[in-house]
Amino acid sequence: MKMAKYRNVQFDFWTDSKIMDCFTPEDRYFYLYLMTNPHTSLCGCYEITAGQMALETGYQKEVINKLIIRFTETHDVIRYDSKTRELLLLNWYKYNWHGSEKTMIGVQKGIEQIKNEVFRLYLTNVYAGNTNVSIGYTRDIVEKSIGLVYPLYVTFTFLCNEEYIDTFTTDSKDNHENLNKIKEIVDYFNTVTGKKYKSSSKSTQSHINARLNEGFTIDDFKRVIDVKNAEWKDNPKMAEYLRPETLFGTKFEGYLNQQPVAVKSATERLRDL
Repeated sequence: MKMAKYRNVQFDFWTDSKIMDCFTPEDRYFYLYLMTNPHTSLCGCYEITAGQMALETGYQKEVINKLIIRFTETHDVIRYDSKTRELLLLNWYKYNWHGSEKTMIGVQKGIEQIKNEVFRLYLTNVYAGNTNVSIGYTRDIVEKSIGLVYPLYVTFTFLCNEEYIDTFTTDSKDNHENLNKIKEIVDYFNTVTGKKYKSSSKSTQSHINARLNEGFTIDDFKRVIDVKNAEWKDNPKMAEYLRPETLFGTKFEGYLNQQPVAVKSATERLRDL
């Protein structure tokens, strides 16, 4: 990806209450470095190693590791994945995703190139306008010689209709283990409902992964699909909610335990005419 020759830092950086009250002089220097170093990208996520940060800032690598922890846990402004060597600036989009169409095209291309699935999913949804999204991390942060390992997860909140809000969490370590199960579930969903959802969709994968990680089985998914399809397929208002994010969301267990709608046979339907 072609990098810009400069990065803008708004005047508000120096008067922001969080910066003034919580950031030490060392924090401010490191934060400015993270926003303006030559590895930065338009999308706010870029590849960089602890060694590069140490070399360019003049800090020891041990200090860099401590600063990454501090900026993740205390300040909550970055996330870092030592496996893909990618650093994400959480608030970058608020101040830099505006301007020309050319800039936004660059942002989109940058997002597509992100290796960390959690980072990419987070920024994809922010780019699409869903700001009810956050990246968390489990507390068991482990320091290793290669850097820092953060088990990451993403939490989203989607307004599915006027009355239903679905929140779900995805963990990046599970996304590759369930691909065959996800394909079988999505293929069954499409066969039953006549729709054309893709098993490669990050949103669909996240919903299914969340339920699989809770211990639900493929047969449980198929039952929910059958039950809700029978109930909603002939209801124009509800038929539009026959989609993975609705069926496989936080109400999944309730749908699973729902009694199937009685379906009349062809003979019974003719008798009713």
